[in-house]
Amino acid sequence: MDLAARQEHNSVNVNALEEVAESRVKTDLAIYLNSPRIIIMTWTTPAAIDLRFGFEITMYIANR
Repeated sequence: MDLAARQEHNSVNVNALEEVAESRVKTDLAIYLNSPRIIIMTWTTPAAIDLRFGFEITMYIANR
């Protein structure tokens, strides 16, 4: 396959992929807009991390 034929073949593939992607985005958007959305926010207690530094490092952090 020569260079011109390869470029034409690749451009056809890219155009086909762009059309498929565009239709997929439109379908996903329609599903999203037409579906009920429930957002449940709940508090989760953050995990405590025990950091044990030496005295000098602790004083450096405290005085920054």
